[in-house]
Amino acid sequence: MHWEPTDEGRCHLIIDTSQLSVDEAVEEIVAAVEAERAMVERDRPGEPEGD
Repeated sequence: MHWEPTDEGRCHLIIDTSQLSVDEAVEEIVAAVEAERAMVERDRPGEPEGD
């Protein structure tokens, strides 16, 4: 209510499913999650080395 659905700050991912099959939409979601996970792992500080 009273918000802009295309405001990128409100969503992590927007998929227009009118142009995709369910399987294609799932592939897009999985790819987005994997890309986000890779970015988080890349940006995470290294674990301290043991003795």
